[in-house]
Amino acid sequence: MAGEAGATFHETNGSEFVNTYVGKGPANIRAAFAKARGDGKKPGILFIDEIDAVGKKRSDGDGNQEYENTLNALLAEMSAPVNAKIVVIAATNRPELLDAALMRGRRFGLKVPVGLPDIDGREAILKVHAKNMPLAEGVSLRYVAELTPRLSGADLEEIINDAAMLAAERGGTDVTAADFKKAVERTTIGHERKLIMTAFEKKVVAHHESGHALVAWLVPNGDQIRKITIVPHGLNALGLVQTVSEEERYMYSKAWLEDRIAIALGGRVAEQLATGQTFSGAQNDFEQATRMARMMVMKFGMSEKVGQVSYDMEGERPAVGRAQSERQRELIDGEVRRIIDEQMKRVTDMLIEHRAYLDGMADELMTRETLREEDLARLLPPRPKKS
Repeated sequence: MAGEAGATFHETNGSEFVNTYVGKGPANIRAAFAKARGDGKKPGILFIDEIDAVGKKRSDGDGNQEYENTLNALLAEMSAPVNAKIVVIAATNRPELLDAALMRGRRFGLKVPVGLPDIDGREAILKVHAKNMPLAEGVSLRYVAELTPRLSGADLEEIINDAAMLAAERGGTDVTAADFKKAVERTTIGHERKLIMTAFEKKVVAHHESGHALVAWLVPNGDQIRKITIVPHGLNALGLVQTVSEEERYMYSKAWLEDRIAIALGGRVAEQLATGQTFSGAQNDFEQATRMARMMVMKFGMSEKVGQVSYDMEGERPAVGRAQSERQRELIDGEVRRIIDEQMKRVTDMLIEHRAYLDGMADELMTRETLREEDLARLLPPRPKKS
């Protein structure tokens, strides 16, 4: 922007203005605007990254006085006639924390939300970073974009760099689709790590992951399965099922959420059917299932007993709901438990009915350790049509 406008440009960070010494913060603000003004002959652009470090809402008199003086200095400089030719641009991941006076017109009147890119955006970003990369014949960046929903531009740049390193490691002269596929897996599910498991542990993990995969295959809202493995990935995962959504979603139906809870519970149910025991590996699955059920009850109005209301949740930004009474908390907990129990029974019935497929996939996983989407048609029953 500065180049196109022929403007003086100065870049800074919100944390650079925060200082424990009295008067230093406001002085830093004035110095930043002075640099953006330059000699005054050209317009200026001042970019402040992480503006929330200096622009948070002011308290009612019991806050940090030096911090508030720094914010007041920023407000004054943005409105000062001497800075009339300066355009201030700022970035933050926490816009809800910013002071109202900072967000009004003639200060930061224009708000531009920058979310995660859609599939067209991801393809365009990949093309930028792969501009000088020798790609093998048949490599489709559109296909890579399809594999990377909900990833940011920085994640996509990392995938491009990782794919190039993988090609170099094998001595290749160009980057293949297999390199991109592995780079996507490293970014989304983590690097493979070596871990020696006993035969019994392998059996438990194989049935656990097969349970997730079989339920995801059978429920109406299951995603496309790319990979099932009992090779440990990342820091904690002993195995995993990698799926990709066929379409990007921006809202979720009750049926979709119930299917997600069912998929999360599939691992524990499969373990129990195979061994008659329960294991600690399902911890993260239960956290996901419980969180989704609690959101259904407390945020989305998907419980008849609780009703069409929204309550604040621990760890969430404040919503419109008021704090619950003890009776209401018990009602919410009961509804969350009901949703989990209903899906647990549903998954149990589903896996008992398809037990032969569960054991068959688990046995092959124990032997081969990794299965991909081309193996599923042979190992699983015909997939039900989408609802």
